[in-house]
Amino acid sequence: MYHRLSKPLKDMSFLLLGARGVGKTWFLRDYLNQETLKWVNLLKDMEFLKYQRNPSLLRQEIKEALRQQESSTHSWIVIDEIQRVPALLNEVHDMLEDPDFSGKIKFALSGSSARKLKRGSANLLAGRALLNNLFPLSAYEIGNEFDLRTALEWGMLPAIASQKNNSVREEQLQTYIAVYLREEIREEQIVRNLDPFNRFLEVAAQSSGRIVNYSKIGNDCNVDSKAVARYFQILEDTLLGFFLLPYQKSVRKQQGKSPKFYFFDIGVIRALEGTLGNDVMPGTSSYGRLFEHFFILEVLKHNEYSRKRYKLSYLITKDGSEIDLILESKERIILIEIKSQQNVRIEDARHLLNFKNDFKSPELWVVSRIDSPREENGIRFLNWQSAIKDLFN
Repeated sequence: MYHRLSKPLKDMSFLLLGARGVGKTWFLRDYLNQETLKWVNLLKDMEFLKYQRNPSLLRQEIKEALRQQESSTHSWIVIDEIQRVPALLNEVHDMLEDPDFSGKIKFALSGSSARKLKRGSANLLAGRALLNNLFPLSAYEIGNEFDLRTALEWGMLPAIASQKNNSVREEQLQTYIAVYLREEIREEQIVRNLDPFNRFLEVAAQSSGRIVNYSKIGNDCNVDSKAVARYFQILEDTLLGFFLLPYQKSVRKQQGKSPKFYFFDIGVIRALEGTLGNDVMPGTSSYGRLFEHFFILEVLKHNEYSRKRYKLSYLITKDGSEIDLILESKERIILIEIKSQQNVRIEDARHLLNFKNDFKSPELWVVSRIDSPREENGIRFLNWQSAIKDLFN
């Protein structure tokens, strides 16, 4: 089992969101350990049917568990994949405000569909349950076993990272696509015709990490741009990807305004686009694209777990000048060029230099696979591990 960096505060109830297969159940078992009073797993058909028919059973069962408990330290009620029975949120909400339960129990709720939770009035928990996210593994969580090329070829889902046989890895990812991803979409019940959506998944995977062109993707999938926008929203709501928005403030040159979309895991991308089993070789355009994707996902994970709360964006102008990643906080703003090479030069920072005067005291970074960090002309050249450590201690 991998030691995860996520640390939800235990002072109050919390919601843990993450795509299927990122390890939410294992994490909660490890994190709450002996503190659990009751565990509800809604992926089990019997549990799902029982609470779907009668959500109020949960209150009765918790009352009985409290009556029988031998230790007051057993205070956590875990409900796994709560989006399957959103009506349970009303029961949770009522118990959190009921004097009979106040101070005696806390809830840990996991979910893999923000859309279903929103539809199920998850806003009722606002202020009563803290929101946390769990992602596929980070390089730090894998530790000494981490291998960059393996990560770029197979991704970072826990079941994949712990598997050493590439043939099994390929089968696991294909199964993930067939069972988890498409079943998750079917359960959303808003994609009536799955054929164009399946085609969309392939095209979206091929364009992951690039600027979203709704019209072009629609033409490739034989649907209109509004359908494509809806499909992307489904992926975001089911936690299978996220938008990286363009930088919001003005610069001297006219800026592009379309977002980029990133799938949550590189292995899933390669399974969708049909490139599993193909070697990812340093120096190729594919390697460069996947390395950039990998680094941005690492930043996203650590930003969540460390609670640094950098604002992430990118910048591109009409003439093609681009900054791959911009990180903003109250204390600093960092402009990052991402390169997959082991040898980088000052010429690789030309876009950073072009935009230097458009920002107030920006830090200029070129992040790559170099062995030894250095500084040249006010630009920091960092390997990706050093960059993550600098950003997130």
